[in-house]
Amino acid sequence: MFTSKSIGRNLSARPNYDSNYSLSIAGRRYRNSISAGGNTRCSTARELLGLGVLFTWVSVFAGQIAEAVPCATGEFLGTTTYVTKTYTPISATLWREGFISWSRDVTWSCNQNTRLVEACYASEWARFWAWKATMTRKTDTKVPLPNFIRGDTRWFCGGTPPSEDLPDEEADLEVVEGIRNDGPGSMAHALALVARTIGHPGEGVPDAATFEDILVDYGVKFTLVAATFDQLFASGLSVQIPEEVRLDEVIDEMGDAVFDVGVELGTGAPTDPSAFRSVSNLLDEIVAHPSMATDPLYKAVFPNLVSASQAMNNLGDIVIVGFTDDAVRLNFLTSIEEFRQEFLNFALRFAEVDGRISDIPTVSEWGLVVMTLLLLAVGTILIARRRARTA
Repeated sequence: MFTSKSIGRNLSARPNYDSNYSLSIAGRRYRNSISAGGNTRCSTARELLGLGVLFTWVSVFAGQIAEAVPCATGEFLGTTTYVTKTYTPISATLWREGFISWSRDVTWSCNQNTRLVEACYASEWARFWAWKATMTRKTDTKVPLPNFIRGDTRWFCGGTPPSEDLPDEEADLEVVEGIRNDGPGSMAHALALVARTIGHPGEGVPDAATFEDILVDYGVKFTLVAATFDQLFASGLSVQIPEEVRLDEVIDEMGDAVFDVGVELGTGAPTDPSAFRSVSNLLDEIVAHPSMATDPLYKAVFPNLVSASQAMNNLGDIVIVGFTDDAVRLNFLTSIEEFRQEFLNFALRFAEVDGRISDIPTVSEWGLVVMTLLLLAVGTILIARRRARTA
């Protein structure tokens, strides 16, 4: 359900009376008459007061309607919370030299935006995949967060430290809701979790690590990533529809493929390109899926999957050629980072676009606007008529 926006709920706004029964309305003051004939100004004031009370109650009623998602009969309400964090570098320590790397610590400032997206979907399957939402509404809440420190690692720079320039701004998508069969943001959260599991270059690896040590560390992380795809598959399976079985199968096979990539990397000297090729082919199949290709949300984020596929395909090419020199090794590590970054970019773009596709006022909200304008028009006419009679 929608959180309250307190539309038209200011019941404390009441006309102010003084001890002489003087009424203040719209900046003018009307004194109550005790004469038998009454007073036309007082009569106008009473009518305006009545209109004000009526408008207040109509606003309360209409506001409560507007807070409810106007999903049609047979549609399914979906809600997703996206917590996006943006990081800006402030300062950095001096570079320290490792075995094949240079590393330093960077202090970052952080800002957080929490976006709540609520929408209607034609089926439970469509809700899980955030496919063709209608009547979408979003709310954003932004807050600053404390600074924090994270490492910055560069591979194969030789004996000369890298530039002292600060790194570029970064962003991340926190997985606060996890993957669930009624969560339209599950795909975004899954890929964000994959990126987080793989980690930034050098994360969790000592400065003295060799190239083979780094690959072994990546191997462990990729085998852990398989569990995320298994969870995504299990959630999607519970709302599966016959005509979209293949999409669920692709997610299931993706879990096996990334696990095989982890096994290859875990040897420290991968030689079989088939696992890398499998991940690339499965990503291409998702991008080419007929249903997804027609959805505006997925059309916006699929370029990131294309880039992730290219990065994984490049890893397979390098494995075939072999690690002949440091330039090739650097290319291999760079491709792993590109794969991770494109998965993260998919999740960030997904959160950005979701809620914008059908971000228009609902029927109830338009009704409230029209009712307000009608009441103001009626009030204006009444005042004009009263003044014409007394003229």
